[in-house]
Order: sequence, then C-alpha cells, then structure tokens
Amino acid sequence: MSSIYYISKSDIVERVKGLKTDKLLLVVDENVLKSYEDFISNLKDLGKEVIVYKAKGTEGLKTLAYLEECLEFFIEKGAHRNCHLIAIGGGVTSDFAGLVASILLRGVSWSVIPTTLLAMVDAAIGGKTAVNSRFGKNLIGSFYQPDNIWIDSSFIETLPPEHIQSGRGEILKYILISSGIYRQAKDARTTFNALISSCAQFKKLLVEKDFKEIGERKILNLGHTFGHAIEKMYPISHGAAVYYGMRFIFELFDEKKNHEVLDEVTSALGWEFGSVPWKGEGIDVEKVMSYVSKDKKVAASGVLEIIRLKGAGTPYIDKIELAKLNELLIKRKANIDAL
Repeated sequence: MSSIYYISKSDIVERVKGLKTDKLLLVVDENVLKSYEDFISNLKDLGKEVIVYKAKGTEGLKTLAYLEECLEFFIEKGAHRNCHLIAIGGGVTSDFAGLVASILLRGVSWSVIPTTLLAMVDAAIGGKTAVNSRFGKNLIGSFYQPDNIWIDSSFIETLPPEHIQSGRGEILKYILISSGIYRQAKDARTTFNALISSCAQFKKLLVEKDFKEIGERKILNLGHTFGHAIEKMYPISHGAAVYYGMRFIFELFDEKKNHEVLDEVTSALGWEFGSVPWKGEGIDVEKVMSYVSKDKKVAASGVLEIIRLKGAGTPYIDKIELAKLNELLIKRKANIDAL
C-alpha cells in the first residue's frame, strides 16, 4: 500500500534522493515544468540519471497514442526494471503515468507528487491508472499502487481558478459520503489543509480495505457515473462534473434532502458552482445513456451499480437496469433540465 507524506518541496527532493535506484523516469505536466523549474532542476541534481517525459496538462494526454509514445520514449532512453517513475502533476498525469509504470518492462516502481487540489484529495491516491477510450473515460487501465505520495499543498497557490473548483467538487463528494468530514466541513475552525488531509486519509483507508473496488471502495464513485457522461459532453473539469453528477442523481431520484445537504455544506464553505452546463438547452438523454451504458460499473447483465445517499455520511450501492434507467431519465428530464 502507498504511504502518504505531507512535506515541503525540499523534503520531497531528499526523499527522492534516498530512493534505491540509479535512474529516475519523470512524467511531468508541461505546466509544472514551466512553473517549477527550480524544483525540477533539484530533482535532476541528485547523482542519478534523470529522464523527463513532458506530458500534456490536459485530459487529451490520456490516449493510447500518448501511452505508446511515452513507453517507447523511456525504452529508447534505456529504462530498466530497477528504475523508479515519478508522476508530477494533476490527476491526468498520475492516471497516465501510473499506467505507464504498470506496464513498462512489466512494471516498475513509482511515486506521485500531486500538484493540483484534485490530485491531492483523490486522483493520486488509490492506484487506479488509466487512459480513455473513445467510448468513455478510464476504460483502459490497471490497479497499480504508487510506493509514495508526497504532498506539498503550496502547489495549490499557483493553480488557476478552474483547477481549484475541480478539487472542490471532489471534496464535496467526500463531505457527503463521510460523516466525519461532513462535521469537519461545517466547523468554521477547520482549515483547508485539514480538509485535504481528511479526504486523502479517508480514501487511503478505503483503498486498504478494498483495493480492487469490489465492495466498500465503490462509494467513492458518488457523482461519477453521470459525472463522467457530463464531462464527455461539456468542456468542464472532472471535479465540476462530479458536482453536477451529484446534482443529477439527486434530481433523478427526486431526493430534495440530499440537494439541501449539498447546498448546506457548499454555503458553509463559501463555494459556488453556478448553473448546470446544460442550462437552457436541456440534457440529451440519448447521449447520457450512450456514455452510461459503457460505464465500468455496468455488469454483464445490463445492470448498472450506482452510488446513492440516504443522507450525509450514509452512502449505499444501488442497482438499476439500463432499460429502467432510460425510462427514468425520460420521465425526470424536465426536472433535470430545470436544475
């Protein structure tokens, strides 16, 4: 299982120096390369051979074409099985780099330095690695745990607003599925760093219980089934799509109390997300179903597992046949359009 450390950049450099390898493979978000040149230079100056793959900083990185390019790049540069790969960037970078690590030379060890809020609270933790298919998000991947997750929250200071908003969407998910984080979020004394730590530790504990997501870990998918569809349909961030995905499922099942809980904590934190991206034009049920039907949580029998809430801190796994889901979407379309 991974170890999570909350340390400074200088301490991260020392941890990397202590890795028992002579060769480092860095997969670095191109924006991080520009913004943190000194930090990357310090990682290169440790008496180890360092090979840097500059990665696109967008979801467009997660393709089979870039996966092949990165693998061939490292192989050409002389990667060996005792190399250590380090992902430096947001959730896209860790998703992509983790998959590279899991299949390069049949698997090399790796670590993560998350530089976005979303990655710090969610994406970098848990060992899920993936690229996208033209049929949906994260359909080609593996479970492959990083050895270390080194978190320096000061990276957040240089993030653009949309990246902060993306992380907030995932934090709200944690608030709704964990009674402890829910209470913490409503306490005015709670610091932002404390929320980050609580979300990360909550996920770490779930992963330790259920690494392959066959049971309790599934609750982390609240908002994600419809969120992934929304993310495919509109130019918004992953975390924002998760937020709207939660709104979507609450409205689909006419759960006013869950809307109220989400309103309550969003207001307590002083966060705003604005109108749903389908405002005015309405939601395209056919498109939603085309993405949902390819979701990883669909069983062979055509039954979708979906995460719902009985209330704050009480998530549960429900099941619905795709045909019945389509009927329900049509029935509730006007309500979802009016969100």
